[in-house]
Amino acid sequence: MYVPLVRSRLVLTAVATALVVPGLAACGWGGSGGEGESDDQKVEAAIESALTSTGAAACSESRTAAFMEETTSETGAKAERECEASVQRGEGVPDAVAVSKIKVDGEGASAEVAFKGGEGDGLVLDVALVEEDGAWKIDEFLGIARLDRDRFVNRVIKGVEREGAATTPQLRCLSGALHELSDAQFERAVLGGGNSLTDEIIEECESAGGPEPEPEVLPEYPRAVQQAFLGSCLEQSGSNFAGCECTLEALELEYPVEELLAAEENLASGRAREMLEYASLACA
Repeated sequence: MYVPLVRSRLVLTAVATALVVPGLAACGWGGSGGEGESDDQKVEAAIESALTSTGAAACSESRTAAFMEETTSETGAKAERECEASVQRGEGVPDAVAVSKIKVDGEGASAEVAFKGGEGDGLVLDVALVEEDGAWKIDEFLGIARLDRDRFVNRVIKGVEREGAATTPQLRCLSGALHELSDAQFERAVLGGGNSLTDEIIEECESAGGPEPEPEVLPEYPRAVQQAFLGSCLEQSGSNFAGCECTLEALELEYPVEELLAAEENLASGRAREMLEYASLACA
């Protein structure tokens, strides 16, 4: 895991600003919780603040020196300065995070962190923390606990596309290369930072060319589906038409109608709730 480097190369830009869990390397927290909180509560509060807040002081307050050196590929004071610059840019901050499976053992702790929204959407990481001078700090990213690769890669591509740093053939190349990686290779690309695997993808996709393909756009939902959704939403939201319309548009842009209907038919799976949470965050 590393902080984005100032380089113009296509795929490194993508990996540095999206694959490396934006926000994790760019944001920090301001302490480990108030008095009277349990260790679990302090760890949870620290992680949540780390991933959703900004401020240069966050680097020294939220991460160990070893972690800053690992994530910036710098050493000493230069690593902290690079961390502070990234924090102040606020790159790729997720809309929210969910912390679970917290384990505290003396001055060490671990937890699972799930990302909601932003370019890290769909990623769940195992995180290690240590307690230094009474404050919990991120010390290491242990690995990927779970990952919806399709959703995550889609976020990566959209992020690079928004930056205007790549042609359509290059974007297609990047998407294909990321999908073809084994789970172990993908984890190394996400967490390893600046390794030879990343360089290989860079070289392959920088030279990608060819005719511009037609953009893939999901069709709008059938009118009957739209009306049913809006009717239910308006009833439950107190006739908040603007909010319901935005939620519907967000769903149409992200999910095929078949996926929406399947989720509604199997509410016990929780997929419908996840889709609505995504759409709500997109409209917030």
